[in-house]
Amino acid sequence: MTIHIALITDIHGNAPALQAALSAIDAVPGIHHIYCLGDSVSIGPDVNEVLDMLRARPNLSMVRGNHEGYVLACRRGEPLPPEVGDGEAEHQRWIADRLTHSHAECLAALPFQIDAEYEGVRIRFLHYPMNEANRFVSWRPELPRLEEHFAGAPVDVVCCGHFHEMEVQQGAGRLYVNPRSLGCCHRPVARYAILTLDAGQARVELGEAPYDNRAFLASYDILQVPERDFIRCIFHGVQ
Repeated sequence: MTIHIALITDIHGNAPALQAALSAIDAVPGIHHIYCLGDSVSIGPDVNEVLDMLRARPNLSMVRGNHEGYVLACRRGEPLPPEVGDGEAEHQRWIADRLTHSHAECLAALPFQIDAEYEGVRIRFLHYPMNEANRFVSWRPELPRLEEHFAGAPVDVVCCGHFHEMEVQQGAGRLYVNPRSLGCCHRPVARYAILTLDAGQARVELGEAPYDNRAFLASYDILQVPERDFIRCIFHGVQ
């Protein structure tokens, strides 16, 4: 039996991009499940709209990313980690203030990783590797580091996000897949991946769904999103 799994990650509060990606995924015959690999919130302002769409899907599972953690810390009045500067902290507090109570409870209940097996292929879904203190590591996803970190993990495929441009890397008996950021791109496309599993084998197809992002980009000024100029420059480029 052939199983198709859809992978999305780093939506970052971009509702029109998410809708475009989900529509493209829905057009693929036989999608068994969708996995969202974290950072569904922050950077973009559509925090509740994105979580409405994700939670409405019975065949979708989510894991927690670092931005979910930042927003939850703001909701609880807890200090943010040292890597979060003053400008980003203001942005995270603004997102946290918009987040509904129901969605906050959902984010708080998210696991950091999910392990599953399909057609003899063992898969780990997570946002990014974590260290002994349960903090996401800071190193970039070079293959040797990934291989060292997951050396003892009983999995054949690792699906993660966090770094917005990493794609697919083949290690020594283990495949590493990042579908690329869905919501942050210098082009008006929403990115995702389809993982096909059959008879103990896994293959990956990267996809892009075009969408009209003009209203979304304009919403940064309309809503007066903190750090909006920096965000549009770094995460969306000159569009």
